[in-house]
Amino acid sequence: MVYDDERDWRSLLSLSQRLQKLNPKNYLGWYYAGVAQAASRETESDAAEAVQSFRHALKLSPSFPLAHYQLGKLFWEQGNNQACIEELSHAIKENLGYVEAHFLLAKAYSKAGNVKRSQEEFEIHRKLVAAEESRRRPHLEVKINPPK
Repeated sequence: MVYDDERDWRSLLSLSQRLQKLNPKNYLGWYYAGVAQAASRETESDAAEAVQSFRHALKLSPSFPLAHYQLGKLFWEQGNNQACIEELSHAIKENLGYVEAHFLLAKAYSKAGNVKRSQEEFEIHRKLVAAEESRRRPHLEVKINPPK
């Protein structure tokens, strides 16, 4: 999250590559490399490297929903709608409450012309957001006036 906030993709990529060398079977090293590569891509070759990193992370941990989501998001950005839908469907299968995945999946179904599935996904997204908001603690603002 820190690297995402700072947009320091080079450092994230370097750190993820060190993790890959320390433990090639740790899916997070490959996942974070994919995140850095996808975010900083400039060419199709960069995008292909990101896809390869995400695929490797998923080979090591097939049920990791974040990798499916990031891969789906990358496919969305590339205009590969069918691959986007497939990956986002996997993400949701692994995490039914994945709010962002439902939203992007709704957009992908809409773009594919599947209005019914798009509306279903938007409705799931709406319900998940409402449920999140209802769990938040109410904010109470107290104003204390000094005695006169």
